[in-house]
Amino acid sequence: MSRPERDGLEWDDSGFDSCPVWVREPALDAVAKVCRDKLQVKDSEACEVSFFAEGGFNKLYLARTSRREVLMRVSLPKVALVQRMASIQAQFAHHTFNGISTLTINDEEKPQKVQPGEMVSGFFFWGNHFDYDVTRGPFRSTHDWLISYIDIIIKDQAVANGEAEDEEDEEDAEFSLALARRLLDLLPKIFPPIQNPAERSAIWHEDLSLSNILVDDLGNITGIIDWECASVMPLWMATKFPKFLEGPYREEEPKRQAYADENPEERQVDGAGEDSRLDNEGKNELYWIHLLEYENTQLRQIYNTHMCQLRPGWDIEVQENVLKDDFIRAVFNCRQGFFPKRIAQWVDAIEKREFPRFVDVLEQRTNV
Repeated sequence: MSRPERDGLEWDDSGFDSCPVWVREPALDAVAKVCRDKLQVKDSEACEVSFFAEGGFNKLYLARTSRREVLMRVSLPKVALVQRMASIQAQFAHHTFNGISTLTINDEEKPQKVQPGEMVSGFFFWGNHFDYDVTRGPFRSTHDWLISYIDIIIKDQAVANGEAEDEEDEEDAEFSLALARRLLDLLPKIFPPIQNPAERSAIWHEDLSLSNILVDDLGNITGIIDWECASVMPLWMATKFPKFLEGPYREEEPKRQAYADENPEERQVDGAGEDSRLDNEGKNELYWIHLLEYENTQLRQIYNTHMCQLRPGWDIEVQENVLKDDFIRAVFNCRQGFFPKRIAQWVDAIEKREFPRFVDVLEQRTNV
């Protein structure tokens, strides 16, 4: 399969995290041509283009005509990265297994067979979890896997309750313990407890962040790293977005002029220098946060569109698995101790046969 090119992009891994790097500067003549086309500037009119500022994925150019001045943003080719990642995910989903767990080799069979074995997951062996008496796979179904997962959460909260140093800690542990048990009660209503044959699964990388994606000098994906705890997970999880595409939705593009300029005093307090000022291009940080949310929203649509081309019926799969996805998010947040009261609010709604999206409940601006 031919790989889409991302000419002009490479990654710098010398720091704490990977950073996008421009292989070469965009041609000013090409920028000027685009500006003329988009601004409808006649050939007889002047159109001067000069470099203005740059951020991680973008460069800004100031275009001056006889009538106005505008900023044009030139972005690194994110679309090709998203489409290529969709192709990789589709390939993973095409090769299925029976059962859920970490792949192992059965040496007793000839030829050797790769199949799910005991679950090797950070959550299952982290700290005291290694010593807990829980089933560790292989699991026949999502239901069986999550029983063990939630059982670890319950044991954690029981330990926290016993080690509570004051009344507040004890109340927090008791609330989280009761919440985990409510999720356990809700589990069989969403995932069937009896599964035959074993539930189909596919390889799933739970941390597909940009720092785990390797590219060559042309920006083509050459490899994915950090597979230590990757397992074959239920096929419905393959409808989730890669981690680098997760985040809040923002449908409307933020208007640069609607945001305040960057505050020089705040910049000095933060210890930022001239380079940081250029990275923010003189605008308040909130603008860039909202812009990233908007861009990721657009990229998620591109990802879905490409997946629908690669796997007809993909959009139906996504819709059918919404409740399952919300439930697993509730379990993961319960594990981390995040937003317990909002998780309880979501469980309340599901038990009443109301079905708000879990992320919408988390983002509600209420004191719960």
